[in-house]
Amino acid sequence: MVLFGVAVAFSQQPPKSDTTVRDEHSAIGVKEEKTPSSFHRTTHPDAQWYPDAGLGLFIHWGISTVEAKYGISWSMVAGRELSGTQLTPEETKRIIAAHEWKSATTPRHYWSLAEKFNPDKYDPDVWLRAAKAAGFRYAVLTTRHHDGFA
Repeated sequence: MVLFGVAVAFSQQPPKSDTTVRDEHSAIGVKEEKTPSSFHRTTHPDAQWYPDAGLGLFIHWGISTVEAKYGISWSMVAGRELSGTQLTPEETKRIIAAHEWKSATTPRHYWSLAEKFNPDKYDPDVWLRAAKAAGFRYAVLTTRHHDGFA
């Protein structure tokens, strides 16, 4: 049930500022910024429940949970702490060569955790009953996050 508690704690965090989101995206090379006028709301019938869905639970359960001390692959982003500026390829190479990044782990170590990933406590029925009792109206189990592990 620790995973459930972690998800609840994170869901109660204040929303990230536009600057924080822009910095995180900049760190991984995402340059496009969408403005509210460019957002498109789907008209697909299967998605119409979402705007009124209320409290939802997203469970990200993958190799980042093996040692429970790394973000979902964000810990491998090479470069200085997020600064709001896009790094040039030359600056990125310099930072890597000088070992100036603030990385919680190395890619080699992060991926070695896949060998230790053993979901013997996988019991979504228990998780969903607890989520429902806590007031969650929907849940999503992410089986493949942006680190690509599935």
